[in-house]
Amino acid sequence: MIGQKVLGYRVEELIGRGSFATVYKVKKENESGTYVRALKRIIIPDEEQYRRIWNAMGHDKRKTDLYFQNVFEETMQEIQLMHAFTENGVKNVVACYENDVIRHMDPIQYEIYILMEYLTPLSDYICNHDLNVEELIDIGVQILDALEVCHANHIIHRDIKEANIFVTPNGIYKLGDFGVAAIQNEQRFVSSIKGTAGYMAPEVYHKSEKYDESVDLYSLGIVLYKLGNHMRSPFMPAYPQEFNSQDSRNALLKRMSEAPVPLPDAIPKNLGRVILKALETKKYRYCSAEKFKDELLKVKKSLSNEQLKKSLMKDKSGTTTSIDLDNSVPIKESNKRIKRWILALSVMGLLGIGVLTSVFISHKHSMELQQSWKKGSIVPFITISMEMTEKDFKNYYGKRFTEGIDGQYYLEMPDEEGGFATVTFSEGMLISVSYSFEKSEDQWKEICDDFYQKWMIEGDEWPYIAEKEEVRVVLDYDKPNKEASLFLKRIE
Repeated sequence: MIGQKVLGYRVEELIGRGSFATVYKVKKENESGTYVRALKRIIIPDEEQYRRIWNAMGHDKRKTDLYFQNVFEETMQEIQLMHAFTENGVKNVVACYENDVIRHMDPIQYEIYILMEYLTPLSDYICNHDLNVEELIDIGVQILDALEVCHANHIIHRDIKEANIFVTPNGIYKLGDFGVAAIQNEQRFVSSIKGTAGYMAPEVYHKSEKYDESVDLYSLGIVLYKLGNHMRSPFMPAYPQEFNSQDSRNALLKRMSEAPVPLPDAIPKNLGRVILKALETKKYRYCSAEKFKDELLKVKKSLSNEQLKKSLMKDKSGTTTSIDLDNSVPIKESNKRIKRWILALSVMGLLGIGVLTSVFISHKHSMELQQSWKKGSIVPFITISMEMTEKDFKNYYGKRFTEGIDGQYYLEMPDEEGGFATVTFSEGMLISVSYSFEKSEDQWKEICDDFYQKWMIEGDEWPYIAEKEEVRVVLDYDKPNKEASLFLKRIE
């Protein structure tokens, strides 16, 4: 792509890459001046992705093409949303200028080009910029301006985080990446799980109830909280204490239990209280983006110039907080390796064996099982350790494990049931696994009954719900669609 011309622009350099998309910096020069843009190139699917789904669909071309047609339609929704915002002059949403779609056949493939503003992600900006209190408030106000427009049009963004907020050269903050946005139904509620666990509202994470646009206010609250708390999420050890992945996991679980969140420690308390209201339970948080914005503006008006210009990246001694791109905070790994015995869920009945059981194994043993399964020596068998990290999944599942364009991860399942399990992480740690597939209700009930006997729990109707150690298992059946489902989630 480098050096090629697309939509009248010369491709200069690669600036980002995902499972389906690559993003390039592009430039055009003519008599009127020099123009720099970002070009997103999306290939749905590439050869490897098509082959993997084709195998999973039992070499059924129609089903495979339909799968990728659905992915394509979701991508078109993102383009249509961004174009609509641009054409209506929405200031705080990333502008989308042009697009082009090239359809290839036999096998089906969509080549999509989207020309957008060339901006800096907030996650990069804060690594090189000494953010202050006033800028934190401005970020909140301007992203809430964008959310007012989204919510007025019944659109929930569902993935607000630093990486999806962008900064212009003149300091304007914009919301981007609508790849997992949802359009609300007539009841103004949504029920599917999309987004990033570290920023999710509890009702989304728990799948406990349908949710509304207030989940976007919650996610923005997490962004602002982190900016005002030395880039540490709620319930993490106070800065400058060291922490590890166990602390990150515990903090997430405590937040999902809806425990009261402590004030962030790098900003004035009255500003902290405004942010905390966005992190309340659904019943008590802000009812609209406008209300949240009004409260931020009231606090801004009440603060002195000295308070507004106070750095967020310096502690009381004047030392600047360093930010690690992978973990968002400085981390010192412990020299001691703590040996833990962990709970692993061995899922066998899904593939015809009729057994769903749990065993205690060491992390090392879990990895050995993963290697054996990968080689096919104990197929059909899946062992998912709740101690596994995102890196572990990549190492032991290899090409079976991929990141989707919606920011979630997908694990290809063995051929008999086929399809993909959806896997979510927070700060690299495994949070949940969900998988749906076709099976008769009688077969699935037999498997679930066996599972309940192993766990010594009574259950006679859908959904089957069980908890053991730090894992919750939900087994359900969708009768109209004849679809069985399995959901595993980390709990306290």
